[in-house]
Amino acid sequence: MKVIQSIKSTISRINAYGEVVGSYPHSESTYNESGDLTSSVLFNEDGEIESKSMFELDEAGKILAQIHYERRNDLIERTQFFDSDDDIQYKTEVTTKDGSKTIHEYHYDQLGNADIITIKNEEGTIEAHEVFKFSDE
Repeated sequence: MKVIQSIKSTISRINAYGEVVGSYPHSESTYNESGDLTSSVLFNEDGEIESKSMFELDEAGKILAQIHYERRNDLIERTQFFDSDDDIQYKTEVTTKDGSKTIHEYHYDQLGNADIITIKNEEGTIEAHEVFKFSDE
């Protein structure tokens, strides 16, 4: 898919007289012809890339993976998303730049809220549980 839209934001410094005394790019987001986000870049005050996320999408625009980089294109992590046939996310696999993998398995309550996330290492050993409690509201 080709890029059809790019949205850029700039931060400008304005003095007490309303004059612009400096500015730099803050972010840039690109979208494909279906309007799906394909990349997002954040810049620092020197105009250098602070972080960048790229998104792999299927034909319907559903995110299959997110690849996150820090400055100088150093890979931080790659997250792959796995959905059921009903488009409910049941698992993510996060691979870090050193190659280690963490698996997050999602459990949902009767209202469709993620209430437990089980975190496993690549051997399948449970390392943690994240438990979410919801009020009646």
